[in-house]
Amino acid sequence: MLSPTSLSQLLQTTETLVRIPSVSRDRQKCHDVLDVIKTMIPNWESFSSEVFEYEGYQSLIVSTRSGRAAPLILNGHVDVVTAHDHQ
Repeated sequence: MLSPTSLSQLLQTTETLVRIPSVSRDRQKCHDVLDVIKTMIPNWESFSSEVFEYEGYQSLIVSTRSGRAAPLILNGHVDVVTAHDHQ
């Protein structure tokens, strides 16, 4: 079970990320959300990171070691499909 502090931090992080309208067709907003995520990683300098671009869209790889080979990869995306404002 999450402590009240952990739950509060999780909610704050979720709200921060959800407020960025990173619709998949808006490359800049997708890049902006990656910048915010980078600021949220504690001890950033202790990780190996790589930003690469494909067809104009940036991706971020963060690892505990350099290179792309790893026994476990957790993958996610930060862009969303278009929705109405009330959604």
